[in-house]
Amino acid sequence: MNKTNKPLLLLILLLLLLPLAGCDSGGSNTPNPNGPSTIGTPKANVSFKGQITIGVSAPSTGDTADGGQQIIEGVQLAAQQANDNGGLLDALQVKVVAVDDKASTSAVTNTVQKVLSAKPVAVVGHKDSGVSIPASKLYHDAGVLEITPTSSNVLLTHPTSGAALDNIFRVCPIDANQGPFLVDFVVNKLGKKRIAFIHADTAYGQGLFAAYQGEMQKLGVQLAGDVQIHRGDVDFTSVLQQVQSWKPDAVIYSGSLPEAIIILQQMHDVNTPETNINATFIGGDTLFQAELIRSVGKAAEGTYVSAFAPDPLKDTQDQGFVNDYRAMFQRDPGANSISGYVAAQAIFAAIKQANSVDASQIKAAMHGIKLDSPIGPIAFDQYGDLTDQAAHLHLFTVQNGNFVEASTK
Repeated sequence: MNKTNKPLLLLILLLLLLPLAGCDSGGSNTPNPNGPSTIGTPKANVSFKGQITIGVSAPSTGDTADGGQQIIEGVQLAAQQANDNGGLLDALQVKVVAVDDKASTSAVTNTVQKVLSAKPVAVVGHKDSGVSIPASKLYHDAGVLEITPTSSNVLLTHPTSGAALDNIFRVCPIDANQGPFLVDFVVNKLGKKRIAFIHADTAYGQGLFAAYQGEMQKLGVQLAGDVQIHRGDVDFTSVLQQVQSWKPDAVIYSGSLPEAIIILQQMHDVNTPETNINATFIGGDTLFQAELIRSVGKAAEGTYVSAFAPDPLKDTQDQGFVNDYRAMFQRDPGANSISGYVAAQAIFAAIKQANSVDASQIKAAMHGIKLDSPIGPIAFDQYGDLTDQAAHLHLFTVQNGNFVEASTK
């Protein structure tokens, strides 16, 4: 090539590339370090006629960020798959707007305002019951459907005062079923007689503990004792000394993962005999995360946890979910990934059934959907709860550094 033409060629290339630098990829508002940022952009050559926005809110920062990010990624994957197949209805591109709720109960109003500013037709969220319960009223007042992947507190759909809100749904069982499921297993399958309870001062912790208590009374089994902890505590020496004095053969926990990790570490620390407790540890769905095993190591062996979905790497009814998730985010899905994914699928099913993007029509259609999902059949009762709760309750135990599904029979 003639050397005198090179500067001209470079100038032409620069001018061609400049318009591309300002293009909107149609991606999520939240950058995702675990995968591509082109959420909403089809792989195939699809000509979209419009756009529909789905909100998703969960913690993507803080000590429960991984579980929240899993939810966000599950929704993003569902949107990508829908767009790859031509979008929804008459070629409407699905756009996902993600907002970090920081698992903060004090920032709910600000979080919901950020979500609603994107004008979504529906919202997947939140991860935590303590956020979902106050947020639900705000979404209701805005006329927007909310579907939570993991908030299990009964009060979300069965408030103690006032009528139940008609815009709230969830793809997880409620604690009124999760609690008895765990207690029945501990008493009737494991044969434990002296059961102690550790419960957090959160909506989730207290709701699940209430369900534990009710089932213990029903079975005629007396608590060896119970103690409340505070979210964010990092030293449980005095708590475990108290629990140790009760000489339990099982400790049932209701609270968040970060505190459970510290409790298990202290329970099995041979260097601190005053907190060392030789008892089976049982926890709710918040503990079904690989982080538990990574952080606790051998101290997690023999722990039992409930789950709202089968192991996404082994037992899903749609292995395509796992393959697509790995391809999109370059990591394995977690338990919350599949819950976020199914929550988004339910919204898409309602939009198709309503044949409309009108929020009120989508909400009405949600009650009538029947969805075959990777976690089992999805259908809702008049409260927005799953109709077949038992089908969505699973139990896992830690064996040789892995979660293994346990028989409850």
